Amino acid sequence: MHFFTDEDSVRGITATLRDALPSGGYLVVSHAYSATIDEGKADEVRSIYSKTSADGIVHRGPAALAPHFDGMELLEPGVVPVESWRPRDDTYPGDPSRSGYVGAVARKP
Repeated sequence: MHFFTDEDSVRGITATLRDALPSGGYLVVSHAYSATIDEGKADEVRSIYSKTSADGIVHRGPAALAPHFDGMELLEPGVVPVESWRPRDDTYPGDPSRSGYVGAVARKP
């Protein structure tokens, strides 16, 4: 999703996926999020992607990603940095500076 700059297109893509799921099916999303990484690193990432993909990369945070799960049961811990899902150990439980990605899993009722 982070390779699509048009918000309407992104909403349409996730709506198509949600609608195609059977009851009890899951939607899993991970998405680039620059607020969780150093600004210099974020600029470097944007520069690389602007050279390798047509429209570059769009960073969407938890608030922008959450509506893509509308009508679904969002599983704990919700839309959070991916490290918060399954921390490897106590050295960085949920440390958002590790990857620069947020993610979520939701179940269709």
